Amino acid sequence: MRSLPNLLPEQFCTVFMSTAVNEQRLHDDPPLIPVDYEEEFRRMQAEDGIRMDARRWDYYRDIVQLSFYHQGEMRHFMLCQDVGKQLGESTVRGKQTISQYDCERDLVVAALEYLREVFGPETQNGCPLYDRLLVGHLMLTEIWPVLVNKALKYRLQMYRDMRSNPDTRYSTIQHIADITSIYLQGGAPIRRAPSLPNLLRTWGFHDEHRPLPETIIDAVCDDPEGTALHIESYLKDMHEVLCIYYQANTNEQTCRGEPVPVSTPQWGNQNG
Repeated sequence: MRSLPNLLPEQFCTVFMSTAVNEQRLHDDPPLIPVDYEEEFRRMQAEDGIRMDARRWDYYRDIVQLSFYHQGEMRHFMLCQDVGKQLGESTVRGKQTISQYDCERDLVVAALEYLREVFGPETQNGCPLYDRLLVGHLMLTEIWPVLVNKALKYRLQMYRDMRSNPDTRYSTIQHIADITSIYLQGGAPIRRAPSLPNLLRTWGFHDEHRPLPETIIDAVCDDPEGTALHIESYLKDMHEVLCIYYQANTNEQTCRGEPVPVSTPQWGNQNG
């Protein structure tokens, strides 16, 4: 059986991504599913149900925000179709970089270029040169598959070792992890994980002032700097959870040099 690997804080790269339904695309290019009902009312009901389900499909969702935290630096890629802004240009403030784009393809291209900086060039056997762990909330269901499908759509290259083998039912992706797996401890699907804010509260990270992830995307264009700061609170706290979990440093300092919350449980057996 595989044991928990020894990873250092600089190997962690946390990710936060938001998507939104492209209503215009859903209207102009509806799902290609035939509905065979003689009664008009039943046919309309079925079509409405299909459209509602399609709102969760990657084809009808655009990545409006994609952010990373690695080795103390924040990188934000944001989609904004406001032509009055200087799109495609980056704003750098210390270790924070915010880049805005007016089309999703450019955002995905830039984000994958950044990941190549983090993971390094691809080796002959398809692995990234650097040993990194990309971690996010619902990483294996709502983040990484979306990125892979977007890369395939736009004909962009990705590491072979970070793509799942299609001949197996379960994920074979390397270097990718879901922070909910810490909470579930192998108990899925019987055990269910809460939302990201509630996950962080479970582990002793309380922030009553940051907005819920679902509301963050509303301010991407109007307030990119403020949006980035809210996202960074999630990225940093996920990073801290990884530091505590992998290094078992509950009696030491965290990656930020701050004491671990008192409510954090001790690791290992406490008997005797």
